[in-house]
Amino acid sequence: MGALGYYLLTGGKYVFDGGSLTEIHEQQISSPPIPPSLRAGLAVSAELEGIILRCLATAPDERPQSAAELHALLAATPFATAWTPAERVAWWTAYRSQPQPEPVSGEASTPRQSVSIDIAGRI
Repeated sequence: MGALGYYLLTGGKYVFDGGSLTEIHEQQISSPPIPPSLRAGLAVSAELEGIILRCLATAPDERPQSAAELHALLAATPFATAWTPAERVAWWTAYRSQPQPEPVSGEASTPRQSVSIDIAGRI
C-alpha cells in the first residue's frame, strides 16, 4: 500500500528507480525513500506522508501490521473527513474530463523496470 500511495502522491514516480533490479534492491535495503512531497515538489500533509513512509519502512515491525491499523491511521489524519463523497465524485469527474498529455518522444517504447514488494517486504 505504501508503494501505491507513493506512486499516486508523486504523480507516477516509483519509490526507487534504477537501471537494474539489483540497483533497485540495493536502494530498498540501504536508503530511505525520498519523501513524496520532495519527490513531487508538492505540498503533502505531514500525517499522510508519515503514514506512506511508515508503510515503506524496511523493518516489518515498523510498518502498519494490518489493514485495520492502516485504516485507523488514515482515518485519524486531519483531512480524512474534510472531503465529502459528493466532492470526491465532482473532483474525479472534472479530472477525467481533462485532456491527457501526449507521451514524450520515446517514452512509450522505453520499458521501465520496476519491482513490486509483497506485504512481508520480499521482492
